Amino acid sequence: MKCYNQNHKTMSLLRFDQQQQIKPISKHAIADFNRIADEIENKYLTELLGVQLGQDVLSNPARYDELLNGSNFQNAAGWSLKHKGLIFCLAYWLYAEWIETGDVKATFSGAVIKNIPESEQAQYGKIKNMQASAREQAEIAWRLTKEYLNNSDIELWKTCKTSVKLHNPKISSIRTV
Repeated sequence: MKCYNQNHKTMSLLRFDQQQQIKPISKHAIADFNRIADEIENKYLTELLGVQLGQDVLSNPARYDELLNGSNFQNAAGWSLKHKGLIFCLAYWLYAEWIETGDVKATFSGAVIKNIPESEQAQYGKIKNMQASAREQAEIAWRLTKEYLNNSDIELWKTCKTSVKLHNPKISSIRTV
């Protein structure tokens, strides 16, 4: 299965059907999906892969099939490992973003939350926990994908400098005076 959407004009790597297989979102969220997928890819491809490799992956996704879809590889210590691929990571990062903003719509009068009588709004803490869990899954998968890159022969990975800033500072408690 190819990992990219040839018909999508913004060249998203992650397709809606892949999202649904990896970490499902609402089947009615295709418009949100396309927007968020583009934003997530713009952010993470450059941040994780560097500008040159990120742009090359977008321009030539077939060249990076193992990076995008996962594969078995051998690390420097000779261990056989398997990574899930960048598509898997992107799907979890997209889910984390969608879970927070999926029901918020921009209107002429400002941001509104879509609400129907049969639904109940999720609590803010529950949403944050779901986001944190999805981001953690993406970061765990990214670490193995990065290990794959470190042991691959992808020249742009070896020559490009990347700035990986995945972890936001976590506040465990606030001291009051």
